[in-house]
Amino acid sequence: RRSYDLIMTNADLGNAKLQFSTFQDADLTNAYFWNANLTQANFDWAILENCNMPQTNAKDATFRYADLTNARLLGTTGVNASFEHAIMTGVIISGDLQGASFSNVFAPDSSFSMSILVGADFSQAYLHNSRFVNNNLSYANFWRADLTSAHMTSNYDVGNPSLQWTMFENATFSYATLRGADLIGNFKNSDFSYADMTDVFIAGNWTNSNLLRAILHH
Repeated sequence: RRSYDLIMTNADLGNAKLQFSTFQDADLTNAYFWNANLTQANFDWAILENCNMPQTNAKDATFRYADLTNARLLGTTGVNASFEHAIMTGVIISGDLQGASFSNVFAPDSSFSMSILVGADFSQAYLHNSRFVNNNLSYANFWRADLTSAHMTSNYDVGNPSLQWTMFENATFSYATLRGADLIGNFKNSDFSYADMTDVFIAGNWTNSNLLRAILHH
């Protein structure tokens, strides 16, 4: 096991003002960050396994190469936050993460729901069996992402306008692997060129979507 300069396992950091703080290489396993201000904080290479971050402000914070296994980010603000190359197995996210970068994350069995992820970057992410339910993923980038058996769905009800399709309008899935995935939502103007969509279930609005040379057989 790696040796860490700062060990804060099980720390209670609720309501803490930690903007611009550095937790690089820290061990924050099971830490609690309720309503903490983490604006522009640095968690690169930190261990945040099983941590809980409800109502946290993590705008522009960095979590590059961090271990967020089974972390919970509920009601979290993470606009433009960076999670590149992070381990996010089983993470649960719900909040405003517009423009956040999840490129190259390892996040099987992860869950994203009721989140604003406009322009988020999931390029080359490993998202096996992940769940994306009722999010706004307009202009999101899933280039070369591995979404095998992913569930990208909506609680859509024709008779209830409050339950809308998940928004993927203008999103990019070019060269992505989507074998066995469920894709239900608004995919208007989305790009699936060269994607592997073997055994995919699709429904919703696919107006003007680009399926150039996508693999669609069962």
